[in-house]
Amino acid sequence: MATRLADSYRLLHPAWGDRYGMTHIAAGPRGVPVAVRVLTSRPRVRRADVDLLTAVRHPNLATVRDVLVDDRVAIAADAVLGRTLRRARLTADELVRVADGVAAGLTALHEQGVRHRTLSPSTVVLDHRGEVVLTDVAVGHLLDLPGSAAEDWQALADLLSTVWRNAHGRWRRPPPELRDVWADTMARARDMG
Repeated sequence: MATRLADSYRLLHPAWGDRYGMTHIAAGPRGVPVAVRVLTSRPRVRRADVDLLTAVRHPNLATVRDVLVDDRVAIAADAVLGRTLRRARLTADELVRVADGVAAGLTALHEQGVRHRTLSPSTVVLDHRGEVVLTDVAVGHLLDLPGSAAEDWQALADLLSTVWRNAHGRWRRPPPELRDVWADTMARARDMG
């Protein structure tokens, strides 16, 4: 059964959840599909935060369309159809491409003064065209989670290691091109830290 949220979004069904909230597939204005993340806590939301988050645009980021505040706080963002990296079995070349896409998305966020703070295999999606899209870009900011730009880069390095190990076994050494990307990512984390 569908539920309405702020008279603009009709929640159709839950997609997934974690400690920060539940993400629903929803019908937005004019029936456009969106992902609506209903937060478990009710943070104080300032107009400046909403303006900042909805202004960030990049091909590797799920665009935040709206932040809804009533008896709960919800984030409406582009629905990204595809698969997360949670169980992805990627080659080294594919993982390098993922690293490039996530790095581009993080750079766009950081240039606007936003930190992701919740980067994980669950927040990186390979969409139906094979493009890399970073989701949950507003959660850490609205919940004021701890984290810096350097920690976002460290999280990317950790994500690359985790996805490689999950797909290829703990003891299989990554090829040089992936080790180079990992080393570059760690250098960014050190430079920003």
